[in-house]
Amino acid sequence: MSGNVYRAGCIGLGNIFRDRHQVALEALPGWAISKVYDVSAEAVARAKERSPGAAVARSPEEILDDPDIDAVVICTPPHVRRDFVIRAAANGKHLMLEKPIARKLDDARAMVAAIEKAGVACFVPFTRTFWPGERKCIEWARSGRLGKPVSFVHNSITPPYAYKEGEYAWMNDRDGSGGPMFDYSIHFLDFALKVFETPPTAVWRHSKHYSPRTIRCEDVCTMIVEFGDQGAATFIKVSAVRPDAGFWHETCHITCEHGQITMPNGYSAEWCMGGDGEKFASESKPEIWSKERFGAFTELANCIRAGRECGGSAGRPCSSNERDGLRTIEVLEAGFRSESLARRVLLTEV
Repeated sequence: MSGNVYRAGCIGLGNIFRDRHQVALEALPGWAISKVYDVSAEAVARAKERSPGAAVARSPEEILDDPDIDAVVICTPPHVRRDFVIRAAANGKHLMLEKPIARKLDDARAMVAAIEKAGVACFVPFTRTFWPGERKCIEWARSGRLGKPVSFVHNSITPPYAYKEGEYAWMNDRDGSGGPMFDYSIHFLDFALKVFETPPTAVWRHSKHYSPRTIRCEDVCTMIVEFGDQGAATFIKVSAVRPDAGFWHETCHITCEHGQITMPNGYSAEWCMGGDGEKFASESKPEIWSKERFGAFTELANCIRAGRECGGSAGRPCSSNERDGLRTIEVLEAGFRSESLARRVLLTEV
């Protein structure tokens, strides 16, 4: 730490880094981008243009082993980051770990074990974590006013903009990205896990590739996550429409014992119970997509600071941390097994 500024080393400089992480790091006074690394010279040049003071590392290890780096921001594809995370944690680096935290469950568990053994702070930024609509829905669902949640339904129909040939090649391969449900609907899976009071118990999943495009993962997927006797969450992800269609539809419905909560987008929500109800609306400006990381980096800094004040590496856990990331991977792994076994899979089986 230099003065009151945390120095970040950034590995993986793609669109998520450029549009979210870099925007926040450059704007927040408590952070500075110290070093950057990517296998793409174009991505490095683009990052340097916005952060001219950052040094370019010759390898990820140069960032992971640098004693002057306080935190490592990892935005690489999930299937290549296990060793980065374990090495960063072992070197006492705090982490901003982009979701999904890993592609394979064994990797996720190894990474979480390393983070917790080292006692470093880790924030896992699910996109909706700081969206006002989601926060309001969780507040209502947990208030008890409508009774306990019994059903969570997320519907998403999107153009396959992130699954184009060439530009996002790793995302076209299920072994690399896990497919649309794994990469995209994971945000709403995290949402559902925070709505229900009981942990998930079983998963059923089915998916198929319908599109004539040559991507190597499904474009239609349905997944049902059971929460014991409390209820279930249903996720339906479709990305089979034409890339140039420009069509986007997304809704989220939470049914409770005595009423229903609806979130049509990340900025508004409402609940109804008989003739009673309430509506919530917040600003819906495009820049909120980048500003959501402002809250994530601010909280990570606060957790690091709290740890140092009490003589350790990390104080209280971040509100969205490695354990939250691991829970989503466990559910998604159960989904993959359900699909391969053609049956419902218990979480105890994974």
